[in-house]
Amino acid sequence: MFRIVEQVGDEPMRFPAKPRVWFEPGMVVKLIQFQGDLVADACDGYDAMGLVGNEMYLDADKPVLDPKFMVEIWSQRMVFRTNKYDLCAPMETADPLYSGWDGFLTTKRPFEGATMLGRIITPPLADRSYFEALFL
Repeated sequence: MFRIVEQVGDEPMRFPAKPRVWFEPGMVVKLIQFQGDLVADACDGYDAMGLVGNEMYLDADKPVLDPKFMVEIWSQRMVFRTNKYDLCAPMETADPLYSGWDGFLTTKRPFEGATMLGRIITPPLADRSYFEALFL
């Protein structure tokens, strides 16, 4: 689940998906050069671009420039809710958010100097599996 509560912009950016990468709403993505095209890829903690808004998997050998195979990337300042995150990382109000090695949001800094992507507004609770955060 990924839901935007408030945002600055109206529309996401759309980029071709890197082949054979599973994109889930709420994942962190980055842009890379792949076979001569600029494509979205799961973020490994470096160069985060934004959050995925749609589910996407491209079973092909090269990027497809068809709009139905594009990944929605929300990169504007926003308040959002998601249940796609590192379940092993404890979360408290005002904790910083980073991209983990697997592309999911985490409060664990993956390496020294990692870019903070946002802050927790409301942490997940026993009766609510999602958190609310500010994306910077």
